[in-house]
Amino acid sequence: MFEETEEQTKNLNEEELAIQIDQNSPNPFSNLTEIQYFVNRTEKVKLSLYDMTGREISRLIDKNIKGGWHTLIVNGSGLSSGVYILRLEAGAKAVIKKINKMD
Repeated sequence: MFEETEEQTKNLNEEELAIQIDQNSPNPFSNLTEIQYFVNRTEKVKLSLYDMTGREISRLIDKNIKGGWHTLIVNGSGLSSGVYILRLEAGAKAVIKKINKMD
């Protein structure tokens, strides 16, 4: 009758990883900005800030995070005005957002 394959078993037992990062608020920001991000299951997460040359300015998060929405307040008072990239990584997935710092 019905034969369950290994691929079907894997799909039933493992939820596919989903990640998301919302636009920071306020944007542009002068000192403090709020970042909200989502991971649908417990996973090792890295959230990094890069300048436009691709140089990592700060590793904001680098640890296991439980699934759900999370909020991080970032103090950018030491940053120069300009455009920066937020990169959220979990598993083999990554998403980015541009953020604007103004003095």
